[in-house]
Amino acid sequence: MSIRLPVTASDDEIRQVVLRWSELLAEERYSEALAMFETSDRADHHPWTIDLLARTIAFYGDLEHFPGTPLYHVTSVHGRNDLLRAIRIDVDRANLYALAPERYLGMVHYEHVPLNGTPSDLTARFDIRRLGENELTLDFCDLLVM
Repeated sequence: MSIRLPVTASDDEIRQVVLRWSELLAEERYSEALAMFETSDRADHHPWTIDLLARTIAFYGDLEHFPGTPLYHVTSVHGRNDLLRAIRIDVDRANLYALAPERYLGMVHYEHVPLNGTPSDLTARFDIRRLGENELTLDFCDLLVM
């Protein structure tokens, strides 16, 4: 079941959920990480699987490995103040762009996902989706080089 938060959840509470997701990725617990969120059902996003998530991380946002390039792993930020200062988790509730306001409350961009011990160009994107009157969840949209 996906994470549910009160609709009044603070931006920091949402950031903490995204950090928990990142830590699961660092432990290569892809199934649990995917289970935290719904996969976006928007037409411009593809469904995520464990294999696709693992490959996207290992191949630095690509779907295939190019000879001579390293494989990548998400790095834990626990105890890594350098990485905590480098990553950015922006919660944007002001700009919905093309999202329907009756269904969505905003977006989250997790920039500089740490790979192999350093900040990267990978960004994870999430939609903040309303669940009834009192709850919200995050829909995992994509993980890509931005």
